[in-house]
Parts: sequence; C-alpha cells; structure tokens
Amino acid sequence: SAPMTLLDCHDKNLLFWDASMPEELHQHTLAAVTAAMGVREGHMEVFDSEKDGKDSCMEAILLSRYNRMHTPGDDFPEDAYPYMAVRMDPNGTIRTNYSQMAPYGSKEYKENQVLANALIDALRPMLDWLLQTVKLNMAQDELEELEVIIRSLPLSSSSPFHPWTSMIVNFQAVTAGHCDYGDKNFCGIFTLGDFVGGELVLYEPGLVVPLRSGDLAIFPSADTTHFNLHCTGVRMSFVFKSDHQLSRWPRDANGFAHTSFSPFTST
Repeated sequence: SAPMTLLDCHDKNLLFWDASMPEELHQHTLAAVTAAMGVREGHMEVFDSEKDGKDSCMEAILLSRYNRMHTPGDDFPEDAYPYMAVRMDPNGTIRTNYSQMAPYGSKEYKENQVLANALIDALRPMLDWLLQTVKLNMAQDELEELEVIIRSLPLSSSSPFHPWTSMIVNFQAVTAGHCDYGDKNFCGIFTLGDFVGGELVLYEPGLVVPLRSGDLAIFPSADTTHFNLHCTGVRMSFVFKSDHQLSRWPRDANGFAHTSFSPFTST
C-alpha cells in the first residue's frame, strides 16, 4: 500500500491518494459491483481505449442531486404557498418549474431507482470506508462546506455518498481534458478493476497520478484541468461531487425561507 500523500498544488489545490483499502473490502466491492450491475455484455468486457476511442465511455450511471437553474423564491409573497404560485413571462405565458424549487435528483436517478438502490446497497461498505478516509484527511473547513449542504437537504437526513451529494459510475471511461465548472470544492475519484494504465492527469500542477484499483484521489475539479490516459483491461471509476449551486439551499432555501408555508426547509 502506498502512504497517504497530501499536496498543495497551485494555491488551493489539494490532492491525496490512498491505496490502503483493505484487500478483503477491495475484493468485496469489486464482486458487489459486478453482481449489482449484472454481467451484461459491455459492462465487464476487456477494453483497449487506444483502439476503441480516445474520448469515450462505454457506460455511465449518474446518481446525482442538482440545484442548477433552480426556480428562485425571492419575489414570492410571505403568505404564498410555493406550489400554488404561477409566474408570467413577458409575453404572458404561464410557466413555473415546481420540480426545481428544491434540490432534485437527476433524471437517470429517478428512472432507475431499483438499480440505484441495489448499487448503493452493494457499495455500502466501500462508501463507509470512503467517508472515514475523507474525514481523516480532508481539511476541516473544506469538509464542512460540503457537509453543511447535506445537513440542509430536504426530506433527507444524509447522502449515501457523504460528504458529496452525487456519484457517477463510469465503465471504461477515457476523457478529454476538462474542468467541471459546476462542481463545488473538491471531487473524489475512486478506481476499481483489473486494468493497466488509465492514469489521472492534473494539468496545472503537472501531475500524473497512477491510480490503481482501490485508490482514492481528491482534487478541485472546477479549477483543475483533468483527464485520464489510455487503459486496457476492466476499469471502473467512481466520481463523487456536489453541485456548486447547492450552496444556496442552506443559505435561504433558494429564496423560499421567508415564506410562511415553505414545505422545503429541512427539520
């Protein structure tokens, strides 16, 4: 196992990786994911990204919660019940997006609840290990900025991906260089499988991180151009992140905190 590494990259970049996941848990997680997803063609087949495409992903599962383009309540009267309100745009058309008044799940999350729940249940030991690893190693102020969002989520006592609100599972992903401008603070990347290559590249700090199966890396994905290199074999990556727009929810419930009948604020 490699020791924990903590680096200051450019001003606020934080990166650490840890290969110390217990081997028994590592094997359990690999088997659990295979069982939860089913051994369907395309999921677990050996893959050569250099031959099959430089910027590709055979499959991705998005279990995400967003607050993007939310419907604000800043102009709502104090005695207004949000779900009874309507808005008029300049041409007189009535349109109110009720589903985006509060944080909402991704379409894929909503439409695949059975698969999502099975995958989360299968990954519970791994997610518990991840949370403890993050709590031990992430700066307390950065951790608190993520956790304050989770504590405020409506109708939810926590997130299964604590301290993040979203998990994206990529099968055989090879990405082009990009920044995830919608991410809040740091994202986490955990790799799993039997593969060669697939190194994580962080452009601005000039780092190539040789993530192995069972390794975890954390870095500021909105400020750092990142991508991964070609790989062969079976490679899965779990990306943990929180939507930057969720920061408004604990502040004033998207502008609805002043209303008398707000059904959104958490208890």
